[in-house]
Amino acid sequence: MAFSCLDLEIYSWFAFTTAAVLVDIPYSLVAGSIYFVCWWFPGIGYHVGSFASGYNFIMIMVFELYYVSFGQAIASFANNELFASLLVPMFFIFVICFCGTVVPPAAIPTFWRSWVYWANPFHYMLEGMVGVAAHNLPVVCGVNEFARFLPPPGQSCQSYVAPYIAQAGGYVQNGTGGLCELCQYANGNEYSSRLSIYYKNDWRDFGISLLFVAFNFAVVYLSTYLRFKVTLRNPVKDLFAKRKAKQGKKIEKD
Repeated sequence: MAFSCLDLEIYSWFAFTTAAVLVDIPYSLVAGSIYFVCWWFPGIGYHVGSFASGYNFIMIMVFELYYVSFGQAIASFANNELFASLLVPMFFIFVICFCGTVVPPAAIPTFWRSWVYWANPFHYMLEGMVGVAAHNLPVVCGVNEFARFLPPPGQSCQSYVAPYIAQAGGYVQNGTGGLCELCQYANGNEYSSRLSIYYKNDWRDFGISLLFVAFNFAVVYLSTYLRFKVTLRNPVKDLFAKRKAKQGKKIEKD
């Protein structure tokens, strides 16, 4: 129905596209706000400060804009609903599998890590959210999570492990029976760094995430313009049209 209106030039392509883009934004932000409150505060929010809560809220809003614009971008250049439904899962497989969280960056094959990882919007969104949420959070290992060992004679646990902790992180404490108990992480920064997530990249990740949203909307406008204002020849469609015309002439001769 909407494309028919464009074909009949009832609306200009720019007005139509702008309306289609803007109408989805308010309810997406409202839905994202409700989701954030239900997800963040019961399990995470009371552990962190106000900056982490505020930053993750705006990143959730950016994510809402991203997936709405992502769907609109695919719809703008897909020929029909079936083709769009096939494209969406294909693109999201790349987005989810190579963001560096489901599979750590070191475990991603070199070919994919060299370009898909860096061109992945979820990489930057998740790095910003996790990096800020985990920043300086103290880590307390459970009883079964310590590495236990005896220090060399004449050395304390702290003096023996200090060079290792200075390089790799973690903390050590004195256990029962003269054993040293080493925890792998001392705070959230040390844990997140193992996933190549760094707190220092918080605003860089926010800016890059906005660029992905802007790119999606640019695709929507460009695809709509090319579809309705520029005549582009489709070689595959032309080939089938020629074959159909030949078959029609053959039937008429017979």
